[in-house]
Amino acid sequence: MSTATTANVPRTLKIVIIEGKELKGLDSGGVSDCFLKFKCNNVSAKTEVIKKTTSPIWKHMISVGPVEDNSLLSFFVMDWERIGTSRPMGKVEIPCLELAAGAKRNQHDQWLRLDTKGFIRVSYEFSPPYPLEVDPAEPPPQSFINQPAVYFKPIYLPTFQTEVVSTGQTTAKFIMPGSVYHSRSFIAGEPVNCSLIINVLEPRIVVRSLNLTFDGSVTFRGKKQRKLVNDYRDLLLGYGELNNVSAANRGHYHKITLERGKHIFPFQFFLDKTCKSTVQMVNGYSVSYGLYFSADIVNQPDIGLYQEIKVVNLEDTVYKMTVSPMNGSASKSPLTGGNISMNAKSVKNSFYPGEEIELEMDINNTSKKKIKAVDIVLQRLDYSGTDTTPLYTNVLTMTKKCYPKIKPNTQRNMMTVIELPNSQLMVPSISETKMTRIEYQLLVNLDIPNCVDLRLKLPVVIVQPDPKLEYLPNALTEIGDIPRYINNWTVRHFHSWVLFKMQCPDVIKNNPEFYQYHLNGLDLMKLNNDTLFNILKGAGPRTQELVSDLQVQIFQIQAVRDLLKELQIPSFIETFEKESITFEILPYLTYNDILSLGLPIGDAKRLEIKIKQINQQQQYCDINNKQ
Repeated sequence: MSTATTANVPRTLKIVIIEGKELKGLDSGGVSDCFLKFKCNNVSAKTEVIKKTTSPIWKHMISVGPVEDNSLLSFFVMDWERIGTSRPMGKVEIPCLELAAGAKRNQHDQWLRLDTKGFIRVSYEFSPPYPLEVDPAEPPPQSFINQPAVYFKPIYLPTFQTEVVSTGQTTAKFIMPGSVYHSRSFIAGEPVNCSLIINVLEPRIVVRSLNLTFDGSVTFRGKKQRKLVNDYRDLLLGYGELNNVSAANRGHYHKITLERGKHIFPFQFFLDKTCKSTVQMVNGYSVSYGLYFSADIVNQPDIGLYQEIKVVNLEDTVYKMTVSPMNGSASKSPLTGGNISMNAKSVKNSFYPGEEIELEMDINNTSKKKIKAVDIVLQRLDYSGTDTTPLYTNVLTMTKKCYPKIKPNTQRNMMTVIELPNSQLMVPSISETKMTRIEYQLLVNLDIPNCVDLRLKLPVVIVQPDPKLEYLPNALTEIGDIPRYINNWTVRHFHSWVLFKMQCPDVIKNNPEFYQYHLNGLDLMKLNNDTLFNILKGAGPRTQELVSDLQVQIFQIQAVRDLLKELQIPSFIETFEKESITFEILPYLTYNDILSLGLPIGDAKRLEIKIKQINQQQQYCDINNKQ
């Protein structure tokens, strides 16, 4: 598309208030409690307050929506006051045309000068983007927007989850990929691919917006210290773009009708590789990430949903494990004479919860004492804030008896295996300046009767296990749990059918979108062949085999249902399915079998006649096939 034809295309704008510098200091000490207010058209927003600074870092994302060249962007920097009105520190107002000019030069962020003192830095992204007026090979400047917003085509299935019926109202649920058998962790530096499922029980609902926010922050003693991620999506924007809604109607003000059934909205956020690993509350310090969803529904209560997610940075796992060996020595001379020395070592000093420490000990006793046992304690040291004295917690305690006892003038080499617990106390080692520090040490004590024990301290680093490992359940158990009728399958049953019964993990491995569908048996029965092929496309040359197997299973149930409906006895569908009567079993039913199901004599005779007709048709088809 040429520049001339794209110049007047309606566009939406997303900006990020990144930071400020050299701002006015209005409080004592020459600093301010800085926050920024933004306004454009009917959109208003406000950043969080960054206290006691003149160089705040906000990284606050704002979805401005549809803009024109003459749309005015207003930025007001304020000094927050606990009592009274916040004081202005400066402002800047620019037309959207200035940002558009930068976008055409492949520039995605700018420093804006305030009318008083200081600067603010903003990054911006237009959709659709402006055509470049510079060399496309020139690398773009760095921006807080790591990846452009990605929208996927929503999926509609005319069915709904059985648990929704009991609630009697529309519900929403987040679906995390890879969480069918175990909880899932997301890795910093990689995309976060999830799905939002809206189960509509009413005949239809009208929604104004489907707002989704991905937020992550560091908190210490109840106060947010730093934003790690703050990204936003209005899923209706993607819905409009992918369903031919005119660009003029995109934004926060158009409405979409959702029919009764299951609506799947896949979405994607990006985690920067510098994001910290999730940490539950430890000494008042925590790192948390979450997805916030809200649906604005016309003439009905809105829907709100929150889902906490776990993030792992590979720097905190076995991938960053140090190769430094663990080695330490200690000795003492009892009053009765002689010397007792001990050396303990291991090939490494970094371990994850549940791992085993293989500790080799060399004990040399040239004294007159006997050594009965070795006591081993794994100790956790918690430092809070700027405290220099830690809180000690014994995470593990064990005793290894010396058989026989280590007698005087004896040397002994011992190998001890220490199995680390996999409990909540085993928090990975942390070091955050002025907030918290968690360290571990292994205490090795020689139990010497009538003498002070000989103690050796060995520093230990606790890391997180490999987040990429996926532990699958027992295949035979999973296959045995799959119900006979496909309409009774849960999401887990469908996954087990793919992985274990059909033995085709490529379906999941080669198709990252597979998890987003979150399909159970009822969903599968509603899908057409093209959709089934798309879902199972990861199987490659085996796709037809898997689709055919599903079609056979669906036919075995649906054909019986259709037959009973044709004979005007649909009330017996549940009875037939309870007795596990599929289409392949019908030809073998006798008249007495049919009567035992509780059918009236007339209906039983009609069904018997119909079954005979089906048998005759099948025999005729078999003869033709042989010829």
